[in-house]
Amino acid sequence: MSATIELVGRHGVRGTTIAAIADRAGVGKATIYRRWPTKTELVLAALSTLTLRPPVPDTGTVRGDLHAYQRFSLRLMTGPRGDVLPSLLSAAFEQPELREAWGRYLVSRRAVLREILVRGVERGELRDDLDLDIALDLFSGPLVYRDLIAGLPVDEDVAEDLVDHVLDGLHRSR
Repeated sequence: MSATIELVGRHGVRGTTIAAIADRAGVGKATIYRRWPTKTELVLAALSTLTLRPPVPDTGTVRGDLHAYQRFSLRLMTGPRGDVLPSLLSAAFEQPELREAWGRYLVSRRAVLREILVRGVERGELRDDLDLDIALDLFSGPLVYRDLIAGLPVDEDVAEDLVDHVLDGLHRSR
């Protein structure tokens, strides 16, 4: 599993071969094929071993919870396995099985954010007419956009500034 995750992160799903995985893991290709008949099945199995769902922070404030969530996201993106997610996203556009895996990943991430935002509404920190789906996009999209699309630097200060700017907008009434 580690060899698969490492190579997918380095070379993408398309650029990773069963032969390379077998070589890196120190096993024969037949050993891999006995358990996973296709590369896609092996990649999905390897991805399922990663802990991708962040814990649900409870700092007592929506701002603190969102800062903690963004710090976790940043560590995931910039940590030793951070290169796996862009590879998975890229491959998801070509392979339905990987697209489903990406969808499951997003559902778990959005569930954590939803819980944070609902608590913020319940505590009166956020508007009670908040469109949760739009707010979820506002908190998840900018960090990923900066990193993967724009190639701009991301660090804890940027992650927290993004939260603060979005929250400032959500506090205002129409």
